[in-house]
Amino acid sequence: MEMENWLSQYHQPPGTIHIQLRTNVTDACERHDPCQHGGICISTDSGPICECRNVEYEGTYCERDKAPSEATFRGTEFLSYDLGQTGGEPIVSAQDAITLYFRTRQPNGLLFYTAPVATILNRR
Repeated sequence: MEMENWLSQYHQPPGTIHIQLRTNVTDACERHDPCQHGGICISTDSGPICECRNVEYEGTYCERDKAPSEATFRGTEFLSYDLGQTGGEPIVSAQDAITLYFRTRQPNGLLFYTAPVATILNRR
């Protein structure tokens, strides 16, 4: 605190920013990593938190199985998924595999369609 008081008596030039440093230098994840099933531990001043986005689990500590995603369509709805916005590197390949499971109530219908982005945007 003594150094902080000493620094506060000097004028901060315009255009500079004040950066707050972590108050706790001990890495909470090194002490105890509570994340399960491959979740990523992130140390914070208030303790470890778990990042579960890239694993098939959810919860505070990635401890619960993720519920399967379910979509219901009644004729005019559609689902789109932009593979370029997945959060990682863009998908650039000659061949991709997408696995989908369907259960329908109607005997006929369009289940899967892929098109250039401009085609889809014009239909909205």
